[in-house]
Amino acid sequence: MRESSACNPPPLDSLKANTRAGFTLIEMSIVLVIIGFVVGGVMVGSALIEIGQSRKVMSQMENFQVAVSMFKLKFNCKPGDCANATSFGLGPNGNGDGSLGAVSGSTIGDVYGGCLLDDSGSVCLTRIASSAIVPYLNRYRAEGQYFWVHLSASGLIAESISAMAVDNVAVTSAEMPSYFPKDATGKLHLAAFMWNSKAYIRTGFSNLQFTKLAEFSDTVLGASQMSYISSKFGYSPVGGATSWYPNELVQGHRVAPLGIFTASGLGLRFYDGTITDTGVPACVVANGAGGYRYNIANNGRCNMMWQIDY
Repeated sequence: MRESSACNPPPLDSLKANTRAGFTLIEMSIVLVIIGFVVGGVMVGSALIEIGQSRKVMSQMENFQVAVSMFKLKFNCKPGDCANATSFGLGPNGNGDGSLGAVSGSTIGDVYGGCLLDDSGSVCLTRIASSAIVPYLNRYRAEGQYFWVHLSASGLIAESISAMAVDNVAVTSAEMPSYFPKDATGKLHLAAFMWNSKAYIRTGFSNLQFTKLAEFSDTVLGASQMSYISSKFGYSPVGGATSWYPNELVQGHRVAPLGIFTASGLGLRFYDGTITDTGVPACVVANGAGGYRYNIANNGRCNMMWQIDY
């Protein structure tokens, strides 16, 4: 006679399988905690990387300032402008007029451009007082390039920079490393120029055209990184915003971000006299209090101008 199934319980392994159909609350909690640690670690790591890049850029600019100061002490002239550079073995001579500009034969200023307008089309985002403007295009003259040649030849900067044979030559992106150093992030190149009787190093330089207009591309640092750099100089928030954008370049502000807020929320770049959309979030947005601030939410992209003692 066959025994009833009730008298023959299922194997123990089968029972275990039935009771392990899902995770317990404790197991799920442990998994969620681990995921939280991983996500938090990634976010902290990303923030640390951004801060590290900001510090590298600041350190690079400070090193350039030291190099300029040491050059003046050693050679009794200014890099790029040095009229005796050839006799010192430093490359082509400047004209010794105390400024970075044309060696001869031109009355055109080294920098020109227009307002960086808000979407109303009437407000300059970056300006001095109500008239002078922050440049977005540079008309390159010889001394702006000799600046890097002289510092390189003197061994005061690590970059190996060659002199351009002709002032009005076009320089492609591939050729740029021979003539201009890169910023500390390794993204784009650096330009040295005079504006408003002050010397600046500007980031974001990508190539040089026959027209002597330089293209500045849309990004070297993110807005959060620019906010970090600005905070190191004690720049205060505007209109209660959580970050700061200098509407005016004032004495004592050694660093200024360059970016534009548009109705589309996208940044712009200026290239060979024309305006094109970068396709990335604008560096600067309205702060809701009549001023402007960094676009931290979307980490809008910035280039910068760093004033040096020249």
